[in-house]
Amino acid sequence: MLTNTTNAKTMEVSGWESFPASGIAVGKLVGGEMLVSIGAVLYVGNIASNPVGVYTGIYSITFAYN
Repeated sequence: MLTNTTNAKTMEVSGWESFPASGIAVGKLVGGEMLVSIGAVLYVGNIASNPVGVYTGIYSITFAYN
């Protein structure tokens, strides 16, 4: 959820996906690096529901490797 810093109106963020998809042994580090793309769907309402402004939110992402 993202929240407007002025009026507390919210926008939903859902449908998170990553590429490569999460799982065991789905990628390989090349030169100590690996590119991971992360995205989601942002649902924006009409101007009354989601007026112009700054919207903030915090999401945790965890990466683990052996």
